[in-house]
Amino acid sequence: MPISSLAKHEDRLKRQQQAKCKSTLTSVAKSRPNVTQKAFPVAASPSTSARTPAPAVRFSNDTERLQHINSIRKAPAGAQNKRVGDLLLEVTIEFLITVVLIPF
Repeated sequence: MPISSLAKHEDRLKRQQQAKCKSTLTSVAKSRPNVTQKAFPVAASPSTSARTPAPAVRFSNDTERLQHINSIRKAPAGAQNKRVGDLLLEVTIEFLITVVLIPF
């Protein structure tokens, strides 16, 4: 195919795709009811005196946690994936132990 016909074919495909997206968006918009107000009411914020103070975090513990997070974040992608896999395996094993070994 010559380049001009490829460009025409590409333009036609783009127009078809845009028309399909537009029709999909239109049908989604028509299926949803028109809502002028928020669907969920905003909860009144409790007064500051009614709130319980958050537990104090020791700076040294928080620093250790942040350093651990940063070391994971800066690790290569393969190491991050391995960590995720290890965590999933650990959680799965713990779940199976609780389900299989602890009767109801």
